[in-house]
Amino acid sequence: MSSWNISHKGRFQEFSCKLTKSGFCSNFFRYFMSYLYSQRSNKIMYLNDTISTIESFHLILDIFKEPKNVKYTSYKTLDIHDNNIKELVDYLSTLTEEYLCEKAAEVFKFNNKTEMIIKDRISKSEIPDIDIGIHIRSGDKITAGEMKEIPLADYISAIKDMASNKGEAVNIYLMTDNTSIIDKIKEISEPNWIFHMMAPPIPFTEGHDQRTFNSKLNEDKILALYHFLAEIYILQRCPNIICTYSSNIGRFLHLTREPKTTIKSVDVPHFSILQHMPSFN
Repeated sequence: MSSWNISHKGRFQEFSCKLTKSGFCSNFFRYFMSYLYSQRSNKIMYLNDTISTIESFHLILDIFKEPKNVKYTSYKTLDIHDNNIKELVDYLSTLTEEYLCEKAAEVFKFNNKTEMIIKDRISKSEIPDIDIGIHIRSGDKITAGEMKEIPLADYISAIKDMASNKGEAVNIYLMTDNTSIIDKIKEISEPNWIFHMMAPPIPFTEGHDQRTFNSKLNEDKILALYHFLAEIYILQRCPNIICTYSSNIGRFLHLTREPKTTIKSVDVPHFSILQHMPSFN
């Protein structure tokens, strides 16, 4: 965190972003949207990164490199999402996908410590070159009604489409918050599909639940964060990705994947950065 510009200003400033105790990618998008909004006027954005689901951990400052025109502040601020929501939505709706991906590449660069931890975890898991990466979200996203449960058959169909021109063996990385899915998807997969996973530090047999996660020990949550980032790192570099755009993770992968990566959502067919915004139709 010491490499970031620290400011004691930012109190009630127009361009401010305050993180919350919601999920990792939810906060990544909150930060990214605020950053985009502040950049339109080439103004400093004040980031209040003192609150997250992990105590004494800065979700942005401790993970990513410092982008242009962002300063950290611990002061109470007027958050862009809370006070400029209409202007924010109107502005974001004008941005092209090309511009969004370009800015995401600038903003979401892992710092040296994060990248070292990620690569060490992946190397110890002996993950091979992956042909197709899949993210399957369940848990509270579905029980809360934010997204519909997608049948595993839909993912199988998407894999078949992407694997039609592959050789005999197809290496698939499965990122999921629901450990019960692993055996189920293997049962209906093709014989030449080889699934790869890394065992999560905090396993959820019925999918991720944010309240349950928030109640865990801090050291376990930090381990889970770096596990999550390692899986994101793997999927970002896959030549093919299958996901859901109703999930923040799927949308984050859309913005941060390699330029030539093919990505397919099995629910919402078209990407929008505004998918979860209050004024989005």
